[in-house]
Amino acid sequence: MFTSKFNTMTGALDWEIQSDDYDYQQELARAGFADMLHDYERNRLYYAGLRKVIRKLKSENKAVNVLDIGTGTGLLSMMAVSCGADTVTACEAFKPMVTVAKKCIEANGMKDRIKIIEKRSTDIVVGIDMDQKANVLVTEVFDTELIGEGAISTFTHALDKLLVADCYVVPDNAIMYVQIVDSQLCHDWNWLDLSKYNLKVPEDCKKLAGDAIFDVQLTQFHEFKALTEPIEVFRFSFSGKKPISFNEMNVIEAFSKHDGRVAGVFMWWVLRMDYENEILLSCAPSWAHHAPNDMQWRDHWMQAIYFPSELINLKLNEKFLISCQHDEYSLKFDVHKYSEKERILNSQNKNQEIDLGTTLVSRNRLAQLNDKKRNDLFIEILKKHEIDSKQLLIANDDFSILPILAASETNYNKIYVLESNRFRRRSLINILTLNNLEERVIIIDKNLSDLESNDLINAQVDIILSESSFNSIVLPWDNLYFYYGLEHLRSLESNNSGVIRKIIPYKLRLFVIAISMENLDKIRSPVGVCEGFDLSEFDRVILEASSKSDGFMEPHPLWEYPSKPLSDLVEVFEFNFNSQGVSEPFKNNFKFGLKENGLLNGFALWHVLELDENNPRNLINTGLLKEPEFGKNLVWSKEYKQAVHIMEKKVEINDSNRLHSSVVCNVSFEPVLGKFNIDFKIEN
Repeated sequence: MFTSKFNTMTGALDWEIQSDDYDYQQELARAGFADMLHDYERNRLYYAGLRKVIRKLKSENKAVNVLDIGTGTGLLSMMAVSCGADTVTACEAFKPMVTVAKKCIEANGMKDRIKIIEKRSTDIVVGIDMDQKANVLVTEVFDTELIGEGAISTFTHALDKLLVADCYVVPDNAIMYVQIVDSQLCHDWNWLDLSKYNLKVPEDCKKLAGDAIFDVQLTQFHEFKALTEPIEVFRFSFSGKKPISFNEMNVIEAFSKHDGRVAGVFMWWVLRMDYENEILLSCAPSWAHHAPNDMQWRDHWMQAIYFPSELINLKLNEKFLISCQHDEYSLKFDVHKYSEKERILNSQNKNQEIDLGTTLVSRNRLAQLNDKKRNDLFIEILKKHEIDSKQLLIANDDFSILPILAASETNYNKIYVLESNRFRRRSLINILTLNNLEERVIIIDKNLSDLESNDLINAQVDIILSESSFNSIVLPWDNLYFYYGLEHLRSLESNNSGVIRKIIPYKLRLFVIAISMENLDKIRSPVGVCEGFDLSEFDRVILEASSKSDGFMEPHPLWEYPSKPLSDLVEVFEFNFNSQGVSEPFKNNFKFGLKENGLLNGFALWHVLELDENNPRNLINTGLLKEPEFGKNLVWSKEYKQAVHIMEKKVEINDSNRLHSSVVCNVSFEPVLGKFNIDFKIEN
């Protein structure tokens, strides 16, 4: 069948021939089930919770009827059978996984022991889909926020319609914790700050990233000062001992243990798997974990950072307030001075749904906008060329403060800026107006590739500047979108007899390094046998789906995922944006050696934008911040994601094979089609 696919490099819709089950394969390959199955602690503790509950019911001579909601591979249902359940009913609404569950259950000889209902649990009717109500519920319907996948409604409906009154639930309950911190990076992830340049930001423009969750691997985050110890904020009872509120608000009194500025609220939760609260599954970061030396790595449940509505300074031992709210799907936390207690308590509306605001930019993008060294570099480049240039065009479509800085710090006659998003455009106008800078700035509500001749009437664009920050960019080579936009602009100039004097950045360079990832490769690794159950059918289906899906690389913030270098960094591609009419395909292969022992399980790629051909130090680096040191973790930028290729077949590099092993990297670029490809092969 023909499918339309957005080309992130050219900005065009391409039509491709795909198999009839293309959508199915895409959905399955991206579902991320393997990550959960590699969470050995999760599997082991769910098994322990089931074993304890079933053993108790059996000791009371009661029949055990288990309901498994969202069965996935069928793993929890098979655990229930193995523990001695009399009946097991599993429901799964995700059609691709229904097939997988049936195959896995059959492969483990339990086809006749487990009944699968192909519905959402909230659509199940006892007497039609189930013969009787269950007395044991086991389910895993959690996300990083605990409740974001509908856990509250799932448990509430099951307790009311599908379970007997004295049922047991695995997990039995959960506790949520927060910790208040001072952190410059948390500040930069949340508030637009232009004070260094004596520029004001309107209140409604300061939080361009809104209030949505920012999930991170907090164990890898060190740039903060804790102002409190971890504080319990919510308890959720899943077993019916206490009704689960769909809307709940708490105001908690706390004391600051240091002087500091509140910039972030860390959050995590702990599952208590059994009715006696003995079996604990913790998602806490290392410094708050009950077993820090025996922590399970997981990526499907991380920790989250929330951000207060305003910056508050606290003194040592100062009493303050933390307001905590959840609705059916979302969480919100804020910090207040203690003097605000009466107002905060009187303003509570427990039935009010959480408003997460409008997200105009990502947290990473906001950190880039707040990067003063980065901003100073762009100002330096612009000032260098302002003497012999009159007109400046700034080409991005992911919100830029460069037109504000250019209007404030330079003397260009006209500054054109492209901004196609009306909400970001409004924010840009508001900041310019507040600082009386709007006169020289002309905002065009189009992307670079959509410009028309009359958009630049009587305008001789001397310099075109881009941060190469576009909404379409996913992987490093997608930055070639800038080239295709330039080609479009050149075609307009040709008609108007205009010439661009300067293009910034002038060059893109792509680098690669062979790495040994501590954990990240698990998200794409076969499961095999899990808690004694053969899940090879799952592996087969997922690997087949992955081979048919459209992705050989994926973006990850590698600072969150420790990795060590096994090779030197190697430049594998460069492109000069001054190039015109490029049509010849680029093909090259690079062969480089491995310099360190370790498990070779992937490659990391990133790009560098060179801004000034006369000064190679003037660049934007999106990858490694320090030269790689063998035996030590790589240090990655926190403002960008890098591209990662996870190897299907890992290779253990040691003294006996290292000197005879090398990496062959094949790179190809078809400029006419806008297709870029890179692959790796290990030669011995």
